[in-house]
Amino acid sequence: EITYGDWSSDVCSSDLEVIRHELIHAGQLEKQAKRKKVSLTKANTERGTDKYQISQASQTDPQAEEVYHSRKIEIEAYAHQLADYLVKFYEPEEIAKIISMPIEDMPDDVKGFQMWKPLSKNPKALKRFRNRLYAYVQHLTDN
Repeated sequence: EITYGDWSSDVCSSDLEVIRHELIHAGQLEKQAKRKKVSLTKANTERGTDKYQISQASQTDPQAEEVYHSRKIEIEAYAHQLADYLVKFYEPEEIAKIISMPIEDMPDDVKGFQMWKPLSKNPKALKRFRNRLYAYVQHLTDN
C-alpha cells in the first residue's frame, strides 16, 4: 500500500505547473470538440494540423521557441498559470500594475516566468498574453 507520504515528496511545484498547463490544453480541446461537434479524437487530429494551434517550426530553428510560445493555445495556458500565481501572491491592484509594467521592472518572481522571454521578441503576442492574463485575473478575483 502506498500512502500520501510515500510519493508527495517526489512531486514538486514544477511538476504541478506542467500538469496544470496540460489540463488547460485538455480543456481547450474539449471546448473545440464541442464547438465543432466532433469527437475529442477528431478535434485533436485537426488541432495537430492547424498552423495556428501547433507550431510547425523545427526544433533546430532558432525562432522555434518564440513561434511555439506565440501560439494561441500556449498564450491561453500560460496566462491561466500566471493568473493563478498572481492571485495567490498579490493584491488585485498590485496585479494590474504588474501586468502593465515593462518586463524588466516586474518583481523578480513574476519576470522569471518562462513566457516573458520568448514573447518579448513578439509585441503582438506579448500584448495578447497581457490581455488574456488580465482577463483571467479578473475572472479569478470576481468570484
